[in-house]
Amino acid sequence: RQRKDNHKEVERKRRAGINSAILELQTLVPNCEGKGVNKGDIIYKAAQYIRDLKTNEANNIEKWTLEKLLTDQALNDLSAQIEASRREVEKLRE
Repeated sequence: RQRKDNHKEVERKRRAGINSAILELQTLVPNCEGKGVNKGDIIYKAAQYIRDLKTNEANNIEKWTLEKLLTDQALNDLSAQIEASRREVEKLRE
């Protein structure tokens, strides 16, 4: 009897932990508000939301990398122009 009661208590705590985590996901994931959303839907939408976030992050990294490369190239071009102008100024001074 004691063993059975202990098991019931452990299972109750486990379910309470799972329910608590699912409720937290419900508050974090868009379009999961309301009492009509079941736990399976919350978990599915959370996984979908994480996939979307990862895709957006990858797209942003790609975009920022391209922008950085273009900015570095423009900076190098401008530095070369400045150096050429300095040399021209030095020639004119001589």
